[in-house]
Amino acid sequence: MKNILKLTLLSVVFMAANIQAMDPKMFRGSIIDAQTIKGMAPEAPEDVNKHATTWLKDNPEFARTALGYQRLVGLTDEEKAQGLLSATRKTYDATQALILEKTGAKNMSDWNCAFRLPTNRKWVVKAAGVANIRQNVNRAAAHVKARLAGELDKELNPSLYYNYNAALTHEDYDRLKQNLEESQCDSEMVDGQAVVRKDAPKTFQTVSRMAYHLRLQEVIEQENLPLVLPAMHFVHIPGRPKAMSDRNYVILERHLKGLTEVSLITPEEDVAIKRAIEYSGLFGLNTGSLKRTKFGELAVLDLEQPNNSNPLAFFHKTLGTYNAYKGNYEAGLRDYDEHFKDAIKAGKEQRQRAENADKKAQRKLDEQQRKSEVQK
Repeated sequence: MKNILKLTLLSVVFMAANIQAMDPKMFRGSIIDAQTIKGMAPEAPEDVNKHATTWLKDNPEFARTALGYQRLVGLTDEEKAQGLLSATRKTYDATQALILEKTGAKNMSDWNCAFRLPTNRKWVVKAAGVANIRQNVNRAAAHVKARLAGELDKELNPSLYYNYNAALTHEDYDRLKQNLEESQCDSEMVDGQAVVRKDAPKTFQTVSRMAYHLRLQEVIEQENLPLVLPAMHFVHIPGRPKAMSDRNYVILERHLKGLTEVSLITPEEDVAIKRAIEYSGLFGLNTGSLKRTKFGELAVLDLEQPNNSNPLAFFHKTLGTYNAYKGNYEAGLRDYDEHFKDAIKAGKEQRQRAENADKKAQRKLDEQQRKSEVQK
């Protein structure tokens, strides 16, 4: 609760310091940056953090290769000639899975890294897939290209310039590299020192999970919503700089046993889910990310920003004219309605049957009372 209250207060302070014309319903945490989220995140239990840190330290190939950032920057001349990252998404994700298997871990996700921590299987390590991080970089490049061309009004569409799986050319990457501020760039360790890499923009696809987690936890507690979240923590990758970015941290999430598909959603749960989506700006909620626990609760899982999010505008910030928060939560509501229309319908039908049964029972009771009064 302390962290959540601190997050709320910081949101208000940041908004006051950045007075601007905004939609009254604009997400109030939209200008919280990645370092702020890091400060708000709950610390992992000491023994759990030790297990995760030791495993990451013992498997440096995972951090170096499976997290994939060197595939975004350290290209051969042949790859540059072919166009940056022209391989398909499937190839990159399959490579990621193979690297994980070498460590004795099995990937549970089709699009990201998600595996039970081999040394403590009560926890799941999560990191964004290579292709998803690549989309973040594409988005940054699109923004830089639009800004240089004086066309930021075209930011209305997040997929401008670089569609899904499109490849940045070598010239695109040079343009991006030359127009990034140092604060927007990631760094690597050289002789024990963090050295900024102008060809490595920071991305926040993995760490966005924590931003959503904190916002959802906040609204669940404040409004007593009938939803639950698995415990979530950041784990720093040994040997990496401490600045918040996908290269330096992974997510550690509590594994929930006994989860089942959601076949029925009550009207009250329906209202709560939609409120949570709107409050957090959650862009997607499908049958893989909303489950029933063995206690009958609704659990929200797999929190992550859309992969076409601009890393130069972490967590719903708006660059140009595109309202990222509004676009995300409206997409989230559509996604939820599409995937759970049958469950929502089943909940309404169950409620109608219950109400009809209550009315029938009440009519019977009224009739018995009427007869009793007549007999008197």
